[in-house]
Amino acid sequence: MMKRAGGVMKRMHGLRRPPGVLLAAVAASACASPPEGSTAGESSAGAAVAELDYNLAQLGKGYDAIQDQVKGECVEYRSADPIEGATGQKVIFSLDLVESSKEISRKLGVSAGASARFGLGSVDVKAQYVEEHQVSQNNIYAFVSVRILNPASAVKGARLSDSARSTLAVNPERFRERCGDKFIAATQNGGVFYGILEVETSNEQEKQSIAIAISGASLTFSASGSVNNDFRKAISNKQVHVWTYQEGGRGHASSPCAGADVQCLLKRAQDMPSSVADNPVTVRVSLDEYKHLQLQDDLKTPIDTEQQQEVQAQIADAKNDAKDLLFQIRTVLNSPSGYMPFDANALSLAKNDLASNLNKLREAASICYRDYTKCAMPNDLVPVSVQLPRRATQPVPEREYVCSALGSTRAAKLIMLNDARFCKRVVLEGPSPPYIPSCHTIARTLGCAIIE
Repeated sequence: MMKRAGGVMKRMHGLRRPPGVLLAAVAASACASPPEGSTAGESSAGAAVAELDYNLAQLGKGYDAIQDQVKGECVEYRSADPIEGATGQKVIFSLDLVESSKEISRKLGVSAGASARFGLGSVDVKAQYVEEHQVSQNNIYAFVSVRILNPASAVKGARLSDSARSTLAVNPERFRERCGDKFIAATQNGGVFYGILEVETSNEQEKQSIAIAISGASLTFSASGSVNNDFRKAISNKQVHVWTYQEGGRGHASSPCAGADVQCLLKRAQDMPSSVADNPVTVRVSLDEYKHLQLQDDLKTPIDTEQQQEVQAQIADAKNDAKDLLFQIRTVLNSPSGYMPFDANALSLAKNDLASNLNKLREAASICYRDYTKCAMPNDLVPVSVQLPRRATQPVPEREYVCSALGSTRAAKLIMLNDARFCKRVVLEGPSPPYIPSCHTIARTLGCAIIE
């Protein structure tokens, strides 16, 4: 989210833990409101996503958005001061349903550069999760996020160092190699905890029921970091998988949870603020473009890679979409008895085309990472259009659901009509029970349109 204050526009970006450090797994991007204040010049929006090593993220250092790497110290500044008007610590809890690898990647703050770098020798824990896991349409995925944000500090009086200025004057390409295309203009410390809870389901009715319970639990979690009994009951006796990731905190609190330990995930989320209190780390930065510093007329404009970054992001999105669809097709082909009748030959052809496309996209991402001038979507991708079959066990869903009427404290009843495309809402007498999802949330989960 971008925010303009005092003539300055900035975007905050989450930071990445150093390669090889696994704490818990999953994470959402720490992109909340940027710090307010001014740097040397007008600040740009910066890279769309930047996941930086917080041990290296220091004010004045450069950043290469294509390779997702912190560069050398290229900017000097008069002082680093707290952002004017910034108030105390913020603690933000959130619990959301996610439905694709692309959505998980964005919530984790995995940049296109980090995704492209995977497999090239440098391991990013969050990028590794996205690359090695696929989202199944048969399962439910809940994304847990806890962010502790302290007041930010920003540079004032920023200018290129004499050495960086000399390099830019004679060789802009060498300047980019040394300083990247942006520099770190503000930092904010605190801590982040992210958790992904995957719940396996056996039929659509069960999937809808769990989705509704999780949607209802998001209300209490956002307020206190705790969940209600409906959430616990919905996932009890279900096959679950847990992945967690943490930055900040000490001792056992920053070690990963076991593979199916839901209680560990929930407790760690609730305890995160106290865990981070005595060991905050840099979790967000604001990136400014060099061209917004007051450069002399004799200096060449630093190389702009905005277009290449957009192409790199498109490649990453296409890769995640292809990966999820390929996984779902393989699931159907490997367990045909669990689905309604389907055209196996058509799915097999789609599987082969998707596998070929995925290889081409990965190669394109790797080429873009190594040489930003060659960032391009593959021009020989095969269009894939496929209809996935429904699961064989499709019991009639529950016909009525209790919910809260939108904009009202009264209870309501949502009735699914026979064709399942529409749900009728009937407002009831009496107040709504606490912490139940809204009728619109349930309708969205069921896939029906509300009529009164």
